Amino acid sequence: MRTGSGGRPRGAGPPTASCHAGSARARSRTEPRGQRPLRCQLLPDGDSLSAADEAPSTLVQMAVQMRWVPRSALLRRLIGSVMAEQLCCWPARSQESAALSALSHLRAHLLTLPAAVPPQPAAVDGAATSGQQETLGGGEGEGDAAALGGWLPIWQMPHADSFGDAKLEHAWSESPADIFKVRSQGYLQDRIKQPSAPSSFSLRCVLIVPSIDKLHHIAEVHPLPPRPAGAPLRLVIMFQVPGTPRLHLVLCFERSLSADEGLDARDLRAFRNLLARCTAPAGVEMLSGRLKIVPNLAEGGGMLVRRAVGNKPAIVANGMLQAQYVGDGYVEIDIDVEVSPVAKHLLGLVKPLSRSIALDLAFLIEGQDEAELPERLIGGARLHRINLDRVIADWARFNRS
Repeated sequence: MRTGSGGRPRGAGPPTASCHAGSARARSRTEPRGQRPLRCQLLPDGDSLSAADEAPSTLVQMAVQMRWVPRSALLRRLIGSVMAEQLCCWPARSQESAALSALSHLRAHLLTLPAAVPPQPAAVDGAATSGQQETLGGGEGEGDAAALGGWLPIWQMPHADSFGDAKLEHAWSESPADIFKVRSQGYLQDRIKQPSAPSSFSLRCVLIVPSIDKLHHIAEVHPLPPRPAGAPLRLVIMFQVPGTPRLHLVLCFERSLSADEGLDARDLRAFRNLLARCTAPAGVEMLSGRLKIVPNLAEGGGMLVRRAVGNKPAIVANGMLQAQYVGDGYVEIDIDVEVSPVAKHLLGLVKPLSRSIALDLAFLIEGQDEAELPERLIGGARLHRINLDRVIADWARFNRS
């Protein structure tokens, strides 16, 4: 399900079709009769696949999931052989339709994929839908962050904890919730704000994904790792940043039920009700007028940049194009920075300084009546000294090869 605000800018590519919670739509090609099936080319000496199987479905799954690929040269050769044979040469099998669809995305966005990933254990099928999440009360999985580590890993930024005592560069951490002031329960009468309660979602991973084309609904183009039924809701927020290549800042949050402990029962009930309404398939369009972003320059930048960035909440859809998608166990929000002159101006100020600043991006849902207050932070990401040159250089290296 996709909703948007403000229309789509001319020249923008069509968004990927979205799927409702619990559904999956696979698209397949029509294969002409009489053509031979795909056969994989011989692999270079020293390279090997874990399974000696040349069946098209096996090769596609290996390429898509990036498993059993020891180095980038083998990946390029494997995918090159697939492209040389043409997808239409493959026999039509219903069980391969999803893999064929995924490979078509590989063909369009090959440069957004990692070069090599160690084998991953098989995941359990199934995930909780957004409407079920709060009522099921699924616990937070210790392994979920590890599973997300295999999601486009070459474009993932390291967590700040992995640096130890070393200087942080091109890293992320979670923004402390209490530095952001939100509407109190009596805000509509007294206009008083208060520090937010602990963030309701935990930040699990941050990616910067380069691509020639603007990506839409990245959780469908590159599916998130599956999880057991009853797992907490995921929230994916992707900023579409103009440039050559285009950059996509992807923040992946997961509902943190442990953060609810110790909160006032009435306040918790108000937040949970609002969250459930805004993340249900029938109500996700509410996010287009309620999602707020709160920036904060935590380090560096100087007075001019600090004033320009500010720290006041703003409704995202009032200044930027926003689209919502609901999938199996997740909600994704895409934010197009390109359509906003103000956002592009701020981006122009911050981008050259990205390697010397730490920037917070926090999100919350606006409470518009007393039953929806006090507000509470969804979550926040602190981006430490982002090295965009490194991302672009990696992308250029893949492009040349």
